Amino acid sequence: MSDPVPATELDPNVWYHVTEQNVDKDYKTNWQSILQMNQDPKVKDDNLHVWPVKTDDGNVSAFWQFQPMEATPGRYRLRYSQTGADVQLSVCLQSDGDEKDTETRPCLRNATNHATQQWDVFEFKSNSTYRFINVHNGTGYHMDCTPSGSVFMSPDVDDRPYQSAQHWLMTSASNVNDSAYSTVAAENSSSTSSKSSTSTTAPVSESSDHKELSSGAIAGIAVGVVLGVIVVAGTLAAYFIWKSRKKKNAATGSKTTTTNNGWYGSAI
Repeated sequence: MSDPVPATELDPNVWYHVTEQNVDKDYKTNWQSILQMNQDPKVKDDNLHVWPVKTDDGNVSAFWQFQPMEATPGRYRLRYSQTGADVQLSVCLQSDGDEKDTETRPCLRNATNHATQQWDVFEFKSNSTYRFINVHNGTGYHMDCTPSGSVFMSPDVDDRPYQSAQHWLMTSASNVNDSAYSTVAAENSSSTSSKSSTSTTAPVSESSDHKELSSGAIAGIAVGVVLGVIVVAGTLAAYFIWKSRKKKNAATGSKTTTTNNGWYGSAI
């Protein structure tokens, strides 16, 4: 199979149903599984699974939003419909696995702009399947899934033989239509959770009439004012000292003239 290409056409205003090819073979049949968290709140389980859509309580609504990062085509931040806009797909180390190769796993964490929460998504054009690579882990790991088990980041990235569990299928489930999901962690921040407008709408430049002075500019103005005050004060002080000395010298000069006239006029 030819190399995949960056998936640049995923719509941030769409909730996607995600599954993997090992359980749902193609787009021609009704999918039986969906990428989801454990739906039982009584079970302590931080892992993702590709489990059945239908349960005893009805169909599982577990969908994914792909928020693109404009700087890199095919790079996204992923949100999960059950955890809200302030949580994103990340990677974590889990120690409950028997095999070391499965301990790095996708997980959901509070949103930041850290590389652990950035995902490069590639599309295989020949069969419309996708590959997920975490930016922090790099190309040496592909998102994979153990049968009936946990989703993990696999270090086995060889395309031969064909690894269907590393090929993911996606289809739109519904529109997002929620302004809360149009903002993400600021791209110029490495680990903060501050928000800024992103890819669903172009960021609006702030008018220069409303820009505030930077702290450096304010400090420069303050220093300039202080120096100005010092110069004026110094000038006034010098003037008054000069004037005082002038008066003193004038008085001293008058006394010296009188004394000298008396001395020079005395007889030898």
